[in-house]
Amino acid sequence: RYLAIMLLVASILCFLILLALYPVVGQYLLGSEFRVYSKLFPWLALAGGCFAAAQQFLLKLTCEMRTHIIAVLWGAIAFIAICAYFIGAKYWQLNGIISSVVIVNASLLLFTMFLMGKIKA
Repeated sequence: RYLAIMLLVASILCFLILLALYPVVGQYLLGSEFRVYSKLFPWLALAGGCFAAAQQFLLKLTCEMRTHIIAVLWGAIAFIAICAYFIGAKYWQLNGIISSVVIVNASLLLFTMFLMGKIKA
């Protein structure tokens, strides 16, 4: 659990740093025609951090052989993802897709943390 919390805190710090420095980061990592997309870096880092933290919590559930809970969780997240990606793409194009990625991964983390709180280890 501590590793998951550390991953989440590091991801939030990375998000905040990239939010301030994304033009500089884009300058080094992207070609000139793609630098306009460097504004996506902070949001993708946040989504990835939420996913990584959730995976640590899910690893604990897997080791405890609580596969039924994990299956229900992934089913719910898949439904949320399909809806969010469809709505985001239809109405807000690229910004909608990126927002959906963040929402889906944050939802995964929140639902996983909720389940971890409900399960007495």
